[in-house]
This record gives sequence, structure tokens and C-alpha cells, in this order.
Amino acid sequence: MSSSHGTYYYEYQLQQDNAILPHDHPASIRGVSVFFKVKINYILKKRPDDGEEILDSICRNFYAPWCFVTDPRNNLDRWFMYHGLRFDDVREGLHHQITDFGNQMKADPSNAGRRSFPVLVCIQVYTIQQEDETIDAAKDRAIVVERFGGLNYERNLLMRPTATSVSAKPAYLEKVKVKVDDLEQRECCICLNKPCVGEEISILPCLHAYHSKCISAWLMKSKLCPLCRKHVHWN
Repeated sequence: MSSSHGTYYYEYQLQQDNAILPHDHPASIRGVSVFFKVKINYILKKRPDDGEEILDSICRNFYAPWCFVTDPRNNLDRWFMYHGLRFDDVREGLHHQITDFGNQMKADPSNAGRRSFPVLVCIQVYTIQQEDETIDAAKDRAIVVERFGGLNYERNLLMRPTATSVSAKPAYLEKVKVKVDDLEQRECCICLNKPCVGEEISILPCLHAYHSKCISAWLMKSKLCPLCRKHVHWN
């Protein structure tokens, strides 16, 4: 599928890829689940005959309950928006594709009895160089994950928990540094304050966000998201 927005263009494909499915199903997810492997390439499409240049790419793997397939608008929309799918209709189209694809997988007789469904999502995010535009100017406005929406994502690997460790932390949190563009974010429900410029927030796998210091302290005492009460997985 594809979608065009003037100087930006999106392509995405979904497929069931059994090779990406981990051997262990997380005990915290009851019932049917989906394992997403999301690959996104951020590409500068140069003038005709000048080719293309990959500016950035990411790959994210995560388990999710089946509701992420039946209702991706509420469960995945913010994640896709933060990773460069900036237009509402592009995300809406992808949400419909995920739901339709999930229903097809469940209806496939070869998948009878499956508890986990592996879904590979490949997305190409194109910035199109204009006729009167230099390469540098096109790169300056290009959609890439580091600068999109003023958010700087980084994988923060923390210490792995042990049976005797009182201060053990979850295996990772997705950290984001807050900039002026992000100040419309709602308040942190732990401290009841909104994030300030330069502060770090952390996003749990369920996509709820909190001040990093608040959620780190919270997760020392509880393995549940403060808002939705979903279990925070431990690797």
C-alpha cells in the first residue's frame, strides 16, 4: 500500500513471517497475542535519475495482546506518529491494513490453534526532493526518527533483574527528551505535573508515558503500568 502527501510519500507492507517469532511466549499476555517486527526506512528520493539515499532506519520488536490488531488506532497510533507517520490518513490506512491482515491470519486454516501471530511490518518513509531544492535543504526537512516531532528516541538498556535484587529495573524503557514541540503532552499521572522543556519522559511498551524518574521509582515497587495496569515485561 502507498500514500502520497506532496513532498512526502509512504509505502508499507505486512506479512506473516513465522521465522521472526521468539520461542517463548510472555506469560504476562494471556490469550492470543501478536509479535510485531516493525522495520522503517527513512529515504530521501532525489530528483529523477539521481537515485535514493537511506537517511535512517529502525527496527523494533515487541509482543502485544490481540487488541493491538483489532483496535490499532488506540494502541499503536502514538507509536507510529512518533516514528514519522505524521499524517492522520496514512496512519488510519495502516491501522485498517493491520486489522484486515490480522483477521485474514486468524481465518487461515493453517493458523488453526495458534496462540501467537508474527507480523512483519515494513514501512518506507520518503522525502521527495523538489526541482528547485538542494540536497541539503531536502535533508533539513526530511522525516527521520531523531528529529521528528522534536523527539529524540534512544534505547536505554538497564540492568537485568535477578531473584535477589531489590533495586532491579525493567530491561528497557523507551526514553524521550522533551522539547518545546512536545509541551501539549498530558501531565504525568504519577506526579501530576506536565513535562518541562529538556526533561526526559519514558514510554512503556503499552505506550503510556511518564517522567523517567517517576516511572523508574514506580517500577521498583510495581510491575504494572499506573494507567492501564498492564504488566511491564521483564526480559
